[in-house]
Amino acid sequence: MQSEKPPKSPPKRIAIIGGGISGMACAWKLRHHDCTIDIYESDSRLGGHANSVPFEGNGRSVNVDTGFIAMNDATYPQFNELLSELGVETIPTDMSFGVSTADGRIEWGSYSAWSFLGKLSNLFNLWFWRLAFDVLRFSLFARDIIDGDTSDSGYGAANDSARRARGDDDDLEEALKKIHFEPIGEYLRRQAYSDQFMTYFLIPMVAAPWCVDPDEFARSFPARILIKFMLTHGLLDTVSKTLRWRSFRGGSKTYVDVFQKRFASQSCRIHLNSAIRNVARSNDGVCLTFSNHSSREYDHAVLAVPANQALRLLGDDATAIERKILGSFKTTENMCYLHSDVSVCPRLSARCRRLTLPAPAQTSISARRVELYALRQSHCQRRRQSRSAFQGMYHLRHEQAPGHSQPQRRRQPRPGARDDESIQNSKPPAEQAIV
Repeated sequence: MQSEKPPKSPPKRIAIIGGGISGMACAWKLRHHDCTIDIYESDSRLGGHANSVPFEGNGRSVNVDTGFIAMNDATYPQFNELLSELGVETIPTDMSFGVSTADGRIEWGSYSAWSFLGKLSNLFNLWFWRLAFDVLRFSLFARDIIDGDTSDSGYGAANDSARRARGDDDDLEEALKKIHFEPIGEYLRRQAYSDQFMTYFLIPMVAAPWCVDPDEFARSFPARILIKFMLTHGLLDTVSKTLRWRSFRGGSKTYVDVFQKRFASQSCRIHLNSAIRNVARSNDGVCLTFSNHSSREYDHAVLAVPANQALRLLGDDATAIERKILGSFKTTENMCYLHSDVSVCPRLSARCRRLTLPAPAQTSISARRVELYALRQSHCQRRRQSRSAFQGMYHLRHEQAPGHSQPQRRRQPRPGARDDESIQNSKPPAEQAIV
């Protein structure tokens, strides 16, 4: 007599809150497991920062990315794996970077050695040569802070103090903080880098992709974390550009569209315009409460949202450790303006090349050699655009690591100062064009 097989347990019910790349990737990896998946996105579309919008200009329409722009093979391995599974092809692109500030008196670009020089008069400008020297020095020696070379970096003394402090936990913690969390501004001052290097090279380059306030960045951003990021992403080789960047034909929404077509099935569902109000633990799993006060039970829930949103969703149900970790992050909001105002582009057209990094101040983006420009500005630095040039406005939120303090605005260049004095002695202007 054969024994009966135990009844098969029903598939697990999983809710993924957030339809950005984190939620999409999580759902894609879970799709073949014995479970049902529901993705909840409060917006009317999936993709998060992968937002491609049609730009009308010169009698043609081109999809322009206002958030996620480009990626590379070296530093996006898991994303590349996802694209391969989705069957999404990418195309090579140039990730050149440039800065235009002080009404165009200072301009440099990474497209070539000539674009970095900017103009022939810089050959006879000692101020510019000091900037170039510091750029080269930083690209060659900044990585010593990661490699552990303490011969001239000043970290030998900090390591010695850490070893001496092993008997005192408080002293040890302070010594380790000095080693690992020295602000980039203090590091550059200790290494005697010039003001122009910080103001017109490093701040625009880093404030651009991370949307970090320039003053807050210099005062509190850890040097080790920054330099490691720059090394990993090829930013220490600004002009040589060792990384091969790639983008999407038709914009980044291409992979989002493919995901939606291939993911949706009877057991995998996508819910747009579905705002979650609360996520509460229960004996049987989790309970999701929606903005319309309805609720739904799940076995598991994945919070694929920024830290501050996750903490708000958990509410009183958040544990002490969840509050400590999630509450230590800060989210900044920026506005992105899509327009065709060429006045925000560099005076020297050689600086304006294809794709570029976005910035929290003022950014010009020209995509695939088409005369298209976008402006991204901090919400407190908005600038009026002509109605004919303006084509769209978009909210972007960026999460920042713990430890950042509130920004204090730098002074503007002194009115009426001579050009050289204004350039060489002023603090960074409130707006810079990053192209």
